[in-house]
Amino acid sequence: MKNVNKKFNKVLLYFIIAIGISCGNINSKWVKMDSNESKEWLTKFKDSSYYNRAWDTIKLIPNEEVAISVIEPILFNICGKNTVIEGRPYRINLIDNYWVIEGRNSGLSNGGGFLAVINSKDGKILGISRGK
Repeated sequence: MKNVNKKFNKVLLYFIIAIGISCGNINSKWVKMDSNESKEWLTKFKDSSYYNRAWDTIKLIPNEEVAISVIEPILFNICGKNTVIEGRPYRINLIDNYWVIEGRNSGLSNGGGFLAVINSKDGKILGISRGK
């Protein structure tokens, strides 16, 4: 009887571990895509006839809040989160479908602020300049 209980407990333990591992990705924000599948999608989207041209009339970055939410994580990575946050409030303006965003922090020891330009239609970053 003890051997049956030991085997049962062992199987139960493996089952619980398997469930835990499989559930680990449920709350994950992303799962890595297969390289071949990625290449297939990339090839399709590079062919401009594949995707819906109606997207050309929509602004992916329609307002200041979205522009800031797009550029901040990138700037945090480049300049450091504290440096970027100390540049608040940002100066921002939409010119010819481009968001021009400036953060000023000239009082910091590591230099000025940043300037970033984002295409409002497709979200591409035209450029980022970091003060020194």
